[in-house]
Amino acid sequence: GSDAADDDFLARNGLRYGAMYGYAVDMKPERQAKGLWRDDYHRDPNEAVNGAQVQGEWIKVDWMWDGEVKNYEHDSAWHFQNKPPHTEKGSGLADYEWWT
Repeated sequence: GSDAADDDFLARNGLRYGAMYGYAVDMKPERQAKGLWRDDYHRDPNEAVNGAQVQGEWIKVDWMWDGEVKNYEHDSAWHFQNKPPHTEKGSGLADYEWWT
């Protein structure tokens, strides 16, 4: 439940205005992603079936647009090359990686 207005998708789903989120999954081979990155998972005829699901977490990237238009090297795309925030050892998400 949320106190957000019915038409406020972001707030109703726990997201913050202007923030960027990425989807991270447990990459251990025995988990739902089978250790496969997103594109490889969707190419695998044994995994990419109707109704297939891969549990994960939407994690806020440590970047937010400041209102100024800048070159590509200043945007959030680079954050997806690093380990997701709050997935360090002991976090319960230590094997999570951005599912890109």
